[in-house]
Amino acid sequence: MKTKTFIRRRGAGLFKNEKGILLVAHRNRIFHLPGGGAHYNESRKSAMERELMEELNIKIKKSKFILEHLGKEYHYSSRYSNKFAKDKTKLFEIEIEGKIKIQNEIKYQIFWTPESNEILSSDTQQILQHLRK
Repeated sequence: MKTKTFIRRRGAGLFKNEKGILLVAHRNRIFHLPGGGAHYNESRKSAMERELMEELNIKIKKSKFILEHLGKEYHYSSRYSNKFAKDKTKLFEIEIEGKIKIQNEIKYQIFWTPESNEILSSDTQQILQHLRK
């Protein structure tokens, strides 16, 4: 019997420059917008700011909310649970301070353009398609 789908609150940052849109990946090389899950009682904007500091060593100078996206269902397992989840992401366009330095669980960083060949998560594909409209 399938368990109830868990909605994972996530904040993500959209950083663009002349090279493209910043995306990151773990060991699996599936690229996504940088950010992460919000802790209990933490806003998704604060989660995004915290995760970008932890994963990329950057501070947010300015941020502007641009959209909310409910992603596709996926199997979510951790040491404590085994269930299905959907990411409910608030995306913020950001300006940053500091030099990007990948650290912790992030292993790869690219500046994506529509001509890029990297594999993107399905949620990231949907968000980028929406932004290009």
